[in-house]
Amino acid sequence: MSSLESDIRAFRYADGEFRDEEIYPERISGARHFFTDKVYGKVPKESPHLEKELLEEGPIFDSTTGNEIGYRKQFAVTLSRAGKSIKVIVLLNTPAKEGNFPVLVSPNIYGNHSVTSDPNVLSRTVHSISPRYEIAFREEHRGSKKDRFDVNEIISRGYAAVTYSYDDIVPDTHPKPSDIGGYGLYPELLEAHQRPGAIAMWAWSMSHIAHAIQDEPMIDAARMAVMGFSRLGKSVHVALAHEHPFKAGIAVASGKAGATPLKSGAGEPSALMAYLFSHWYRPGFLNLIAQVRKIPYGQKHLLAMSDVPVLVSVDETDWWSAPELQEKTVASANKIRMRRGQVPTLEFKTHRVGGHTVSRDWDSYIEFLNRSLYPERNL
Repeated sequence: MSSLESDIRAFRYADGEFRDEEIYPERISGARHFFTDKVYGKVPKESPHLEKELLEEGPIFDSTTGNEIGYRKQFAVTLSRAGKSIKVIVLLNTPAKEGNFPVLVSPNIYGNHSVTSDPNVLSRTVHSISPRYEIAFREEHRGSKKDRFDVNEIISRGYAAVTYSYDDIVPDTHPKPSDIGGYGLYPELLEAHQRPGAIAMWAWSMSHIAHAIQDEPMIDAARMAVMGFSRLGKSVHVALAHEHPFKAGIAVASGKAGATPLKSGAGEPSALMAYLFSHWYRPGFLNLIAQVRKIPYGQKHLLAMSDVPVLVSVDETDWWSAPELQEKTVASANKIRMRRGQVPTLEFKTHRVGGHTVSRDWDSYIEFLNRSLYPERNL
């Protein structure tokens, strides 16, 4: 009997349905183990040593009016453990006025310079799997992806915006050598053939970067939220299923293995995703997908593990993410929470920009964050 078949028999599931939670409350724990052991890999528990160095700071000016709209700080955050370290360049933008501001943390794919037109933000070469090559900085790249995490929109609404390149954590390629980047901080996992997938490591980074900036005087560390787009939306779901410092999360266009069920034939093909992006997952994930109909858990179980409000956002034309299935996943996750005596905390919202995108309607995101981070205002 295979390990997967043993899991199925142990939890007595039929076609992935989650039944009789009130009789078998341990099944949510079983789901946690399943996603760790079979899908994403283990999110490291032991924290690395953290050091933070201020690299640059200064006011932010509106490129059109010339008015001061905020304040910028750029840090080098060094995470060290087991004789190795990684350096993460973190951009923190805050509103121009004085105060302690709630925080939205979001890693980016194309470098900090890609989410803002601010000429003072440090640029870098990034490595991306799509396309699969190094992307050397050119001035036209500055602000080219600000629609994914528009820092000026965020600070204009009274929030601090924190971003960093996911490439600083682990590369979005098959790890060669196997201890490259953040993987090298946890040699015991590599030696035990328990290398986490990149999604788990990006999830791991979200909490530690939040910890790195929580002592900044303009930050309200009690009101921190996390956001991610596409593969980093998957990481948001994984991060919120583990220990974390966040009070809310936003997962945008998280697709298969995010809020879209792996078993479904709709959306991106599970087998193709597992083949092209196998480094996102635990070793052996491709073999798991070959038996996808036998998987004993669904993404609704992953989402139900979150202990804070989560907004699942997707473009209504994003066939890659299958919005109608994400809506069903959110509804099912809320039902699981209610059957376990917990408050339903997941929301679903579509937008219409076109395709695999982030909403330009930042008001809807901020309204969700205000409700989630300031629940006392809802009374």
